[in-house]
Amino acid sequence: RGGVGSGGAHTAEATTYVRVEGQNDPPTVQIEGYERAYKGDGKFDFLSAPSLDGPEDAPLPIHGLRIDDVDGDAPGALIGARITVEHGTLTLDDTGGLEWLAGSGAGAGVGQRTVEFRGRPDAVNDALVNLLYTPDADWFGVDELRVAGTDYRRSRDLSGELSAQLTDVASVPIRIASVNDAPVWTAPA
Repeated sequence: RGGVGSGGAHTAEATTYVRVEGQNDPPTVQIEGYERAYKGDGKFDFLSAPSLDGPEDAPLPIHGLRIDDVDGDAPGALIGARITVEHGTLTLDDTGGLEWLAGSGAGAGVGQRTVEFRGRPDAVNDALVNLLYTPDADWFGVDELRVAGTDYRRSRDLSGELSAQLTDVASVPIRIASVNDAPVWTAPA
């Protein structure tokens, strides 16, 4: 506010600049029906997990799987996925725009126990839309679908190296029911 003195009212103006730097937030693995609660420090508590159920010897589609990253719209932002099972194989739907990482079968994305890749968030989630789990032949029981979502950032120096930053992990049981297989007759030798 201006003061009053000799010469009338006086005013002064000043400009202050505030610099706000973004913080890298962790990605979140989302699975349809999977309830989670944030407990702070980038950690989530798992309140409930659905199971995926299917019969022996039949492919099981896994719907509602995605990896979200609120920082995913930043220039050059990439997210990665590592998905594993023990008693079956995984097949991805659309693998365009993905970079395959070591140990994942070098890009096949078809019939593997582990798939690991990274790409732009839309490309990664397009690949996950119709993920297919196929149990091992004649196997039944409980398997585990384990999904790790990681965000990647370029280094701030001139090298532009890509480095993994934060990871979120979720697991869902896969229950495979036995089926009554037809008997097989073998002729004696």
